Amino acid sequence: MTLLQQFFIRSLTEWDIISATVLCRRPLLYLQNIHNLSFGIGVGHLFGCSDVTLSAINQAADLDAWKVEQQALGALSISDLYKGGTRILGRLLAISPQNRTYAGAVADSFLFAAIIYVNVIMSGRSCLGRSNVGAYSGIQEIQKPLDILLEKLKVLIPHIDGLKLVCWPIAIGKLTKVSIS
Repeated sequence: MTLLQQFFIRSLTEWDIISATVLCRRPLLYLQNIHNLSFGIGVGHLFGCSDVTLSAINQAADLDAWKVEQQALGALSISDLYKGGTRILGRLLAISPQNRTYAGAVADSFLFAAIIYVNVIMSGRSCLGRSNVGAYSGIQEIQKPLDILLEKLKVLIPHIDGLKLVCWPIAIGKLTKVSIS
């Protein structure tokens, strides 16, 4: 596989997953994303988010879309929602946070934003595009990773160019807290 092909696959995988979280839909390439991320395409080298974290976000976006569909049908099973969310959280919580380096702060920003995202899905309204800012700041399972996310973002503040890498984690932070500063 050429470098250009690797770049295209990495970019398409990341864009599909992150856009699905915002558009409240399943990733269009959900199964292909699982395949791509399972053999380690190295998304972290391009976007800073590890393959394992992005794979969990892929599953969370699918869970979020499933939840919206089930709510529309009046058939949402809280038990199934909790099982799916707990499985995804287990994968995320098994990832060791990085040190205070720049690259580690970017990777950890995605990790803790993903933990927040899954907890938001499990605890109430979901769908990034439809949620109220600050709606979840009082939930303990969200507050602790939010505090860590804010610390990781503070490491990145001196690197203005690098902040564009963490737009999705910042959006997740804004979802849960009125002000990130």
